[in-house]
Amino acid sequence: MSVRAQLQLFAGVEVLMGVHGAGLANLAFQPDGGSVVELHAPLCGTHAYWYMARLRGLGYESVTCQDPEFGTVDYRTVQHNAAHNRRDVVVPLDRLEEALSRVC
Repeated sequence: MSVRAQLQLFAGVEVLMGVHGAGLANLAFQPDGGSVVELHAPLCGTHAYWYMARLRGLGYESVTCQDPEFGTVDYRTVQHNAAHNRRDVVVPLDRLEEALSRVC
């Protein structure tokens, strides 16, 4: 897609959902009143997209996923480790449904 087409696409997105990563930066192009649902891998991540969403006045929800090997990790105590950036995650459906119910 061209850059223009991508910008037009995200200008119409009411709820942007994705795993923590650069793709969520597209929230910058969402319309006012939109929301972001960030899926956090338990072993990496930052507060960057929460901060960006708040600066834009967008709704924000976070779902901490599980790692197939490590299970649920206490996200408050985990430090970012680039070696964990490409690990698989398991999305807990009950938490995802709760987050979606708050933004939809």
